[in-house]
Amino acid sequence: MTKGEESVMQILWTLGDGLVYDIIGKMADPKPKYSTVATFIKMLETKGYVIHREEGRFYRYYPTFERDNYAQRVLKNVLNTYFDNQFGNLMAFYIEREKPSTEELGALAVQINAALEQE
Repeated sequence: MTKGEESVMQILWTLGDGLVYDIIGKMADPKPKYSTVATFIKMLETKGYVIHREEGRFYRYYPTFERDNYAQRVLKNVLNTYFDNQFGNLMAFYIEREKPSTEELGALAVQINAALEQE
């Protein structure tokens, strides 16, 4: 997805479904033109990310999959493309550059320990 398409999808995931006007209403100012958002939605539909149903003169758009599924796909792509498919490389990169707080690192340690206990 392009950045514009992804911004539309983020709103659709939040709304669950919506008309172009609904999506524009949730966008930050300055709001894009109707035709711009409609073009993004048409591209998303062409790519299979959304479907529509007619409601009178308008179309109501629906995401075809959950945000988590898309996030998983994107993260797998980033992991494979930039980090040799090694989660540890991704985490080291993040920790080195973003300097997470002690609380964030503690929460991560809890998740890692829980995953280790499940094995």
